Amino acid sequence: MNVLRIIFFILSSSFGLFALIVYTMVAHIICKKSIYKTSLFFKYFLIGYPMNFFTWLNSFLSMRIPQTTSCNGFMILFLKSIHRTIFLRIFHFAHYFFAGTQYFYSFLVSVDRFCALYFLPNSDWTWVHVVLTIIFLTGSAICGFLICYGNESFYRYNLYSDYFYIDTTMVNLKIVSFLIAGSILFQVRNKIYRVLASYLSLICFVNICFNVYFYRKLKTATMNRHSALSRNLFKVTYCSIFIDGFLTVLSIINWLISDLHFFEETPLAIEIVRILTWIASDILTWSPPFLLLVFCKTIRQPVQKMIPKIIWKPCPSVTPVAVLGFTNGNQNVQHFTQSFIIQ
Repeated sequence: MNVLRIIFFILSSSFGLFALIVYTMVAHIICKKSIYKTSLFFKYFLIGYPMNFFTWLNSFLSMRIPQTTSCNGFMILFLKSIHRTIFLRIFHFAHYFFAGTQYFYSFLVSVDRFCALYFLPNSDWTWVHVVLTIIFLTGSAICGFLICYGNESFYRYNLYSDYFYIDTTMVNLKIVSFLIAGSILFQVRNKIYRVLASYLSLICFVNICFNVYFYRKLKTATMNRHSALSRNLFKVTYCSIFIDGFLTVLSIINWLISDLHFFEETPLAIEIVRILTWIASDILTWSPPFLLLVFCKTIRQPVQKMIPKIIWKPCPSVTPVAVLGFTNGNQNVQHFTQSFIIQ
């Protein structure tokens, strides 16, 4: 079993390096062309590049190396060197913080898509993104303080599956919340993993709702449904719903295992969930550049030109065009959003 884990570790790390190169090439193309800098979608993409890169790096210490190391593994001395140190607390917090930012990144893209469809074309909804970002960062700072201050993070050994994972001495998370409207005081005592898993599941559920709304709006839009515009937008929506749905289910399963100890005596089931978690982490981290390459010719073709011809033959270039046209209610005026580029 340990040999298979090492092989999977090597394969996933190799794919991560390849995806990082592709991500860098796509980000380079976006930075070079000023036409993309006016699009909020591409601004989010550039912000997501360093975020996903550091997420991937941090996952080696928070998930990949510990879950590949057995009790007599060659990395055991390295794990002991950072065991119960302040560095491990930081890595532990960063693991959940980066996971939260990835989900939140997808959420902001969905919000931008929803606002472009729901509000008038001349409406300014930037304040919505600012407020949501402030709320997220404030909540993350509170969680980080609770994890790092007065608690210890350490590597716990899983006897059934023979690997390590990060745990914390903070068994319960006590949250005191005030509802100003009703002046109601209530207390919630939950384990930290339950709180975080619930947050991730909620974000995924909202993203799915936004994407379903987006899909239904496109179906009723007054445009040629057989055009490249319609086909590509539908494909993006399908991919978003699939990824968010898969991650929602996996978040719930991980919560059941970590908090309610489901499958505790079934190592095979836990091993399958662990592998799926790795795959889900890679999908969430590396899907943005690949989706952009698949559905955006104006990005794909410059990237192809950066690849040696012996590996990839470039296609003829095309000119960027506006990307989302639809009729708002019963009005006859079409307006566009720069959230996507379809050629």
